[in-house]
Amino acid sequence: MRRVIGFTLISLAAFALALGLMLRFYAYPNLARAELGGYTESIAEGSGLTVFNPDAIKDPDIPAERHNVNLIATRAVKGITTAPEAKPHGDVMVWEVGTVVMDRDNPDPNKPISVTQDRLCLDRRTNEAVHPCRNEYFKDPGRAEENQEFRGEHKGQNYKFPFGAEARDHKYFDTTLRRALPIKHVGEESVDGLLTYKFEQKVSRVKIEEREA
Repeated sequence: MRRVIGFTLISLAAFALALGLMLRFYAYPNLARAELGGYTESIAEGSGLTVFNPDAIKDPDIPAERHNVNLIATRAVKGITTAPEAKPHGDVMVWEVGTVVMDRDNPDPNKPISVTQDRLCLDRRTNEAVHPCRNEYFKDPGRAEENQEFRGEHKGQNYKFPFGAEARDHKYFDTTLRRALPIKHVGEESVDGLLTYKFEQKVSRVKIEEREA
């Protein structure tokens, strides 16, 4: 009887070990991928900010800057499954990302602070930009006419970090400068009781275009 129990326990241990290895080396790599389609929205808020006032271009009596503005940014992400790069069992997804930034205290839908639209191809595991990518663009109608549409390549991380992110520096795409800049791992931080990695990207003051006001 003892031999039967011992054999059973050994068999269960071997099965558990095999299952663990299968989950680690087969199931996780296949499951830890962003879905091809889907739709999500996220909201970010900021207070005491300075923003450019586009009305100042047409009316010299309006100040070019507004100070101590409270902003709310809504970002919508949609997976485009009909794109040629988004193959059903492939590792590439195509995202269309729309971002609307509003004055939280005066949320007039006809006067947003900014509205942008982005389309790009991403690796489903790492969220790094992938090329070639047809119909890739970034549109910002608030910029000067010659800079409203960007048709160059996205680089580095875009919008999220990879599954199983490591405590190391990355390159993260800046949609205003339209190039990837370093984003540094600066430590760990508790968020609602969950220990997380903290990354920080510092962008120096840089002129992106000239406008008459």
